[in-house]
Amino acid sequence: MDPTQYFGQDILAVLQHFRTTEEICDYAKVDDDEFLKLEERGFYLHAKHGTGVICDCRIYFAPDEAYFPAAPEARGRFAAIARIADLDAMLGAPVREIRSLQIPGRPPTRPGREYRDGGLSVRAYHDEGGAVIHLHLSQAAPEGPGGPLG
Repeated sequence: MDPTQYFGQDILAVLQHFRTTEEICDYAKVDDDEFLKLEERGFYLHAKHGTGVICDCRIYFAPDEAYFPAAPEARGRFAAIARIADLDAMLGAPVREIRSLQIPGRPPTRPGREYRDGGLSVRAYHDEGGAVIHLHLSQAAPEGPGGPLG
């Protein structure tokens, strides 16, 4: 299952669906953000700003945190991606570099690159050797009221 197929859907309705199809699914709410975590499937879904509508997902390509690597079908059109150079070849030049940050008391965050893919923002985080650890896919914010220019 490609997690992006759930973009635009109500997160609680998707949770109900997962309760009948998945053995392990964790729902969490933090402030105005809601998450459906399928750690064994290698991804999570995210609804933000209190909307309850799924607009982001993270897909793991390598074991990280509590997540297993996602199967090729969960990686969707990115199934053949292994290295950051593969994304450069597939999507062209990144729109920005994402620097690693040192947060006190935690390990440094991973560096990455952000790309545009149609209506999606694709943020790829990688290790020091350039192997993709996970992709964070987000629907692009609408222009106008509530969007980046509104």
